[in-house]
Formats: sequence, C-alpha cells, structure tokens
Amino acid sequence: LKVESSEYPDFIISTPDCLISCIKNNNIPIENGYIRLLKLIIDDVDQMLLHGNEGHLNGILRLVRKNCQRISFFNGNGDLNPLKKFVTSTPYIVTLLESGSTKVEIIPYNVSQYYISCVEDDKLCVLFRLWWTKILFENIVVFTNAMGRSYWLKHFFEQFGVKSEVISLGSPSTSHQKILDDFKDNLFTFLIVTDDKIESNEVFPVAISDSESGFLQRIENVKYVINFDMPDTVSGYVFRINRNGK
Repeated sequence: LKVESSEYPDFIISTPDCLISCIKNNNIPIENGYIRLLKLIIDDVDQMLLHGNEGHLNGILRLVRKNCQRISFFNGNGDLNPLKKFVTSTPYIVTLLESGSTKVEIIPYNVSQYYISCVEDDKLCVLFRLWWTKILFENIVVFTNAMGRSYWLKHFFEQFGVKSEVISLGSPSTSHQKILDDFKDNLFTFLIVTDDKIESNEVFPVAISDSESGFLQRIENVKYVINFDMPDTVSGYVFRINRNGK
C-alpha cells in the first residue's frame, strides 16, 4: 500500500484491523493527529460489532475529524442505539421498506443509469435525437406523470411516422395485453406508460395490487426505460426502473 500510494488515494477499502495495522506502520499518513478523510463508510457495522471489532472501530474513529461525514450500513432489525456512537451528530436513518413479507429490491446490478440535464422545452428534441441517432432504437418504455403528457408524446412521435402506444394504471386491464403483445413483437417502438394513479404519499408504489400493476410486471423485451417526467419520490423511481426495467 505504501509503495502504491505515492499520492493519497481517493478510496481506501479495508477491514478495521488491517486499517489500524496500516496506520501503525505509517502506510497511511496521520496529519495533526487525524487521517485525511472526507467520508467514512462502515458496511455491516452490526456484524463488525458482533465479531469483536468494536475496539478497532473506536480506534479508527479517534483518528477521524468530527466534520467527517460518516455512513453506516446496518442489516439487522434490532436496537440502533449502540450504533449511534459511531456518529458525531443526530443521525439521519434510511430504512429499506418492505412490501408484505418481501423486501423491496434495489436497482439490479445489470441496469445502467444515465441522466441528461436539459430544460423542459428541450426534452422532446433530446428524446427524438437519441432515437434518430440509434442510441435508443427499439423496445423503449417511456414514463410520464400524467395521461395528458403520454398522449402529447404519442402525437409528437406520429408527426415523424414513429409508432407508439399508451397504457396507464388507470386504464382497463383488458386493453393491456394486446398492447404488450405488440410491443413484445416489435410492432411499435415506444411504449408510453403513466403511473399517475400512484399517489405521491404512497408508502411504496410497489405495494399496489397486482390487478392494477400486473401489466407492468409483464412488459417483456425492455431494453431502455426513459423517465421523461421524473417521479416525485425515490421509491417511485425504483418502482419504474427495477420492477419494470429489469
């Protein structure tokens, strides 16, 4: 580590005991009594404590400045109070919600995510150019936040002879299967979906009934998911990308 770190690394990934050893051997420099650190991330902190690493963690924390941001991941369901000593201020706790008895999945590892920043008036031009240049070319699902936006998009595509269809959580489920079958058979390019029936105050959108959302689960051959309108919540984003995009 000392040989390879002639310049201070951006990331150091280590077990607690190995990190303490590197500090003692001067492989990681100490400046004015502290490690030069912007963020400290402790994964599976509950398991580390269970396996007797509390002394090592406390030794590391004594070398971390108080203004260093600390992030801890806890996988258990027990009391969080013993873990709060690893932060210097009131912690912000993020909990992975559950739907029924099944934990909500995070974004799958094989889904690549990209973000394009543009003003509202440029969205159509950006989307059309992505299709025209074949960056996006088939099996494209586009999400909007309202039915009016969906049909506005469909009308826009029609001006250029591009076939698209619109479905919504609010439309009759009997009309969904024919559209999904045509999408699977590549009979049109853009499947425009609106989840405007999902309210922003839902605990988690994935918890809606299968009769309302089952058609979304059955979307096959999806290659691209476009959030033309970003959802109002993080959970809404996960619902779109994970449950439908995978």
